[in-house]
Amino acid sequence: MAIPISAIKRLERKEESARRRIAELTEALRDAEADLTAVMEARTALSQGRKPNLRNLLGEVKMSQKDYVLEAVKKKPKNGMTCAEIVEHLNSKKGLDISPSAVTTHLYTLRVSGLVEFDGGVWRPVS
Repeated sequence: MAIPISAIKRLERKEESARRRIAELTEALRDAEADLTAVMEARTALSQGRKPNLRNLLGEVKMSQKDYVLEAVKKKPKNGMTCAEIVEHLNSKKGLDISPSAVTTHLYTLRVSGLVEFDGGVWRPVS
């Protein structure tokens, strides 16, 4: 049985398509490995107390409400802050319109993460 010419041409096109896809995937894999290496280097730098250039890695990073709440608690580590004091601080000093219930939610998640503790009616950062 003879193989039609069209079958040979289709095989050539299929081979070229597969080679092109392999080249694209190889390039994508190199990019992903470079991204992973950059992330691992940034994590290592952070764990060693250095400040990596996160803007190059992540782009513009804005602080979340939870970040602001943690920052407020860290302002008074010895005396601690009540939820109402945190709300007042964020409203007056940071111009952040945040409700007490939102602050309470963020404090809870920060506590679960081991970043703050509730002691004697006030919130303190965990050392």
